[in-house]
Amino acid sequence: MPKYNVKLERTITREVFGKLLDRVDQVDRCGYSPDFVKSLMVALYYSGFRISEWIGAIPHKVVLKNGGHHYTARFPALVREQMWLDHNVLFVQQVARKNGHREAPIQIPIDMPFVDLLVSRWQATPLGKPVFPISTPTWYRIIKRIDPKLYNHFFIMNRLTKQASDPEISMIEQEDWSGKSPVTIAKYRAHAGRDTRHAGERLKLEA
Repeated sequence: MPKYNVKLERTITREVFGKLLDRVDQVDRCGYSPDFVKSLMVALYYSGFRISEWIGAIPHKVVLKNGGHHYTARFPALVREQMWLDHNVLFVQQVARKNGHREAPIQIPIDMPFVDLLVSRWQATPLGKPVFPISTPTWYRIIKRIDPKLYNHFFIMNRLTKQASDPEISMIEQEDWSGKSPVTIAKYRAHAGRDTRHAGERLKLEA
């Protein structure tokens, strides 16, 4: 597989995502099954959640600009009870990290491509257990073997930019889905060219 020195900065199509899933079978997965890795990729692709909102996070040291430091709080992994099926929709209930705010569960139609992998993983998870028991360093190693350009935040950028590009999705809807602040969502909408596209279309109305 070729090496890249750049990250993915643009959204990808489902076709490209499918090709990334195909690569999972060919790489060293640190002992995890192909379906486990693929289902977590699907979870990230459709949700746009932070990786820690799926697999949890242990406390780690943060160095401050003044030379001091503090430790982040532990964040529990998402467990089986935080997901459920209703009328062919997969609901995922998770609070947002890092001062974010998300109350309602997100809703993923199960007839979307690849979502069956996520449903199967959830159904195979015992009650009270994490849906994706894997550490952050291990997951990072795996996705870098799938494609050196991949990184965890790419999935956030991909989902929020796709949403921002859809004129039928409002800023409030994006905030509710992502749990991110209006300022952050505005940046993604600018990245998608939402406002400049509309301004360009308005040129047609000039006298």
